[in-house]
Amino acid sequence: MCGSDGGAMNYADGCGPFACSEPHNIWGCFFPPRMLYRMMRIHEGGPHWPYNEVVVAADGIVVEAVYGSSAQAARMHRMLLSHLGVGSEQLPLLNFRPRRRDPFELRL
Repeated sequence: MCGSDGGAMNYADGCGPFACSEPHNIWGCFFPPRMLYRMMRIHEGGPHWPYNEVVVAADGIVVEAVYGSSAQAARMHRMLLSHLGVGSEQLPLLNFRPRRRDPFELRL
């Protein structure tokens, strides 16, 4: 998982060469699953990250949702819908609200 574009297509397993660690090493690395919340907080921390990457080990490509509140996230969502030939019911666009009990909210 990366807080911004992680260049997943450059690595055989989709992840960069080393894992992030707190408190100082959080840039240019991938976040292990236990750091999902931290990665999402970093992603939401700045307008210069229009999207990020979450790579999940699977047999094939798995995209469960796109999240973000920016126009770039909405554009990426539309491009993925078109590319994959699916509707927003199958690939939703979500907002991430970290301070809420249920942090993901369907974006219509």
